[in-house]
Amino acid sequence: MEKMKLKIDYSVYLVTDTGFLQGRDFAACIEAALKGGVTLLQYRDKNADSRVLLERALLLKKMCAVYHVPLLINDRLDIALAVQADGVHVGQSDLPVTVVRRLLGEQAVIGASAHNPEEARQALADGADYLGCGAVFGTTTKNDAGYLGLDGLQSIRQAVTAPLVGIGGVNSTNFEQVLQTGANGAAIVSGILAADDIEAEVRKFKTIADRYKIYKKTDKRAIAVTAIALTFYLSSFKIWLTRSRIEPDCGALVLSSSNSFCSSFISFASSFCWALILASA
Repeated sequence: MEKMKLKIDYSVYLVTDTGFLQGRDFAACIEAALKGGVTLLQYRDKNADSRVLLERALLLKKMCAVYHVPLLINDRLDIALAVQADGVHVGQSDLPVTVVRRLLGEQAVIGASAHNPEEARQALADGADYLGCGAVFGTTTKNDAGYLGLDGLQSIRQAVTAPLVGIGGVNSTNFEQVLQTGANGAAIVSGILAADDIEAEVRKFKTIADRYKIYKKTDKRAIAVTAIALTFYLSSFKIWLTRSRIEPDCGALVLSSSNSFCSSFISFASSFCWALILASA
């Protein structure tokens, strides 16, 4: 039986970088992040050789399995295949998404970097599942990362409906600003790994993400309640129009072209309200 594609929570997405560990043990730091509540982990190490990459990826695969967190590998398709990672993330200068999708299959989670709406649309057309967009606040982890900003991130959000995360200089202080653009979360590097207490820092991100999820659900519920009330009102008015056709003596207007127009409009408006209700479910 073919493996089902994972449902990913992109809200608190950790991207590794040993440069921020300040000499601390790699495995201990990543496990602290997993304990804190990281929802997705990407193993990224541009300086390690292939043997070290493989050994650490195997270790992360075991750790992620314990905490039920998906593991993605940055760029290195061979390492992803070797450790049976859940997917990969590729940049604009890495292997094309179409090639990665063909080699990994439909069940793999594939992320792609995008710096503008055009790159975002192309990556999704090529088969990417989500987008990593930045740099949102500026970054020291990638020398070639151009500045995108919050407005740029929002412009990509408006251009596509697929999941996307903001990356670049994200910390627990500005994390909520990323979520307010409509992003599904943030890919965080130094904001987690440079913290003195990694587990506690991740919990800060989780608290913000969970609070924002509740806010969005409440917002959807408010839309649903309003739509239900409006649907009831429109239905009552339509009944009144129907009675005016059948019982002209009841004081209502007799059937006319304007009544027919109103009836058609009410039917359309009611359908729109039901669409809002379903979308808010």
